[in-house]
Amino acid sequence: MFEQVYTNPIAKAQEEKAEKLVERLYRYYEEHLVEMPALQQKMIEEGTPVQTAVCDYISSMSDRFAIKKFNELFVPRTWDVI
Repeated sequence: MFEQVYTNPIAKAQEEKAEKLVERLYRYYEEHLVEMPALQQKMIEEGTPVQTAVCDYISSMSDRFAIKKFNELFVPRTWDVI
């Protein structure tokens, strides 16, 4: 695991991208609380700090899901004009 993931040059090359992806998702959800799942919204209503609830949500995401959400939120798509 150490050689294949933690010190692998291919994986290390993606590290900065992954950090920026998480930072961008964090800022987005911190400003758009209503777009988080009901569980995190309830946590906030019950007194959990917003920052903790947002971190909880993002940390529960798989890599693929985080990338999918990032693409949905920030990557432009072509317009379907009919």
